[in-house]
Amino acid sequence: MKGKTDKKQLAPLMRKSMLTALGLSIALPVGASLPQANADAGGNGIIISQPVLNDDISWLNTSSKALNNTDYIMNHVPINVLNDEVISIDLSSHFPDNSFSNISVSTEDSHVARVFESSGNLIVEPLQDGEITISLSANYIDSEEKVTDQIKLYISKKGDANYDGKVNSTDATQILSHIRNEIFRRSYNQVELNRMDVNRDGKVKLDDVHALMQGYTKKELGAKDNHYVLTFQQVEDGPFALDAKLSGDLKVGSTVTGNYEYWDLENSDAVESHTEFQWYWTDDQGVEHAIAEAASREYLIRPEDEGRQLSLKITPRSNYGGEGKPVTVKASTTVSKTESSVKVQSLSPANGTENVSTFGMIEITYDKMIHTHQPFIGFVIKDATTGDVVASYNSTEEYVINGEKLIVFLKDLEPYTRYSVEIPADFLYFDNGDGSLVEGPSIGTGSGKEPWTFTTWSPI
Repeated sequence: MKGKTDKKQLAPLMRKSMLTALGLSIALPVGASLPQANADAGGNGIIISQPVLNDDISWLNTSSKALNNTDYIMNHVPINVLNDEVISIDLSSHFPDNSFSNISVSTEDSHVARVFESSGNLIVEPLQDGEITISLSANYIDSEEKVTDQIKLYISKKGDANYDGKVNSTDATQILSHIRNEIFRRSYNQVELNRMDVNRDGKVKLDDVHALMQGYTKKELGAKDNHYVLTFQQVEDGPFALDAKLSGDLKVGSTVTGNYEYWDLENSDAVESHTEFQWYWTDDQGVEHAIAEAASREYLIRPEDEGRQLSLKITPRSNYGGEGKPVTVKASTTVSKTESSVKVQSLSPANGTENVSTFGMIEITYDKMIHTHQPFIGFVIKDATTGDVVASYNSTEEYVINGEKLIVFLKDLEPYTRYSVEIPADFLYFDNGDGSLVEGPSIGTGSGKEPWTFTTWSPI
C-alpha cells in the first residue's frame, strides 16, 4: 500500500567486509537489510530530479543540465524544467512553420503524465511513475497530410535503480553490479543509467550506492520522497514520403515519375537511402497487380498498359536504417495511346508494283529511328483477293531492323498473285525526340489504314 513500509525482511545487501573494500563509509552488519518502499508512495506533487536525460532523440539536447560540453549541442532543442515540476520543449524547429501547421501532442495514458501543446511547446507534467508514449503531430502544409513523431517518457522514483516499483537493497545491488562489471557488462541505455544515478551528478559510481544508503539513513529516499527521475527516449517511426504525385503523360511510350517530399523527423542529419518503389496496374475488379521489374522511381509505359490505371507504392528509407510507412499514389486517368507523328518515307516496292520476285525482299523506310519492336505482335502478308493470311512474321530471323528501315524477307508466296502487307501500329516504337516513345503508323490495317500491295511474277 502507498505510504506503508513492506516489513518483509529482504536478503542482506552485502557483507560489511565487501562494503569496506568498495570504499563506502556506511556498512551494514551481517544479516542486516534495507526496508523497501513502494516507488510511487509519498505525498502529493512530483518533484523532477534533474538532470532530465534524452536517449537518442537527435533533435533534443542530451540533458536538462550542462553536465559536460556535449550536453548542449548547437541548434538542438533544450529540455527546460520549470519550477522542478513541469517540462517545456520547443517544437518549432521540429515542425518548422514554413512546412507544418496545427501542432498537437497527445499520450495514451494521462494518469502517468499530463501532456499538452502551448504556443508551439510540448508541456509535460509528470503525475506518477510509469512510462508513456507521447505523439507529436502536425499537418504538412503542401498536402495537409498528418505526420506523427513518437517519443517515450520514463518516470521512476529516485533510487528505484532497477525499476521494479520499489526502492530497496536490490537497487544498490543493481548499481554495484553495473560498477563491478564496467568493462564486460551489457550495454546500458540512458534510461537505465539515469535511474542508477542516485546523486544526480550524471555519472554512475560508488557515490550513487553511498547516496542510496545515506538517503535511507536520513529518510530522504523511499516512501516520503517525491523526487522522480525522467528520461525521454526515441521511438523509431521511420521517414515520410509526403505530397506524393505522378508526373508525365499517361500514354503508351511515355515515362511517368513518382515525386514526393522526403522528411525524417527523427534524424535531422539523415538522408534518403534505398527507398523502395513498386509500380502496379489495377484490373476491373480493383485488384492491384505488381508490374515485374518495375521497381524504380520512373516507369516507361508499355503497350500492354493501354487502358490500365497505374499506381506507385513508395516505401521511404533512411541511411540510419529506418523504414517509413508505404505511400501509394494512383494515376488520375487510365493509360491511352500516344498519337504517332511518325511517317512512312518510302515503300520498296512502291504500292501497286507488279512483277515482284517471290523470293526477294521488301522494305519500309520511316522518318524516325526505330527504337524497339514487339515480336509477340508481329505482322502478316495476306492474299489481297481472298484475305487469307499466307505468311506470318513473329521472329527476328524473318525480318531485320536497321535504323529507320524494316527489311522483310518474303516467304511462302505464289507467282501471279496480288498480296497486301499489314503491319499494326504497336509493332514498332520510335524515339519521339523528347525522351518518349511513340507507335509507328499502321500499314494496311486500323483506322489510319495505308494500303501496301504488290503482285508477284513467275520466276520461270
